[in-house]
Amino acid sequence: MDQGHSRVELLQLFADSQEFIHKILLLIDGGITFA
Repeated sequence: MDQGHSRVELLQLFADSQEFIHKILLLIDGGITFA
């Protein structure tokens, strides 16, 4: 059960980092567009 719980936490961390990367990519695209 502990393993399943940690797996959920890992998935949550992965989802958060994916969202973070997506925002950075949007900022980079926006910077290139505005440049």
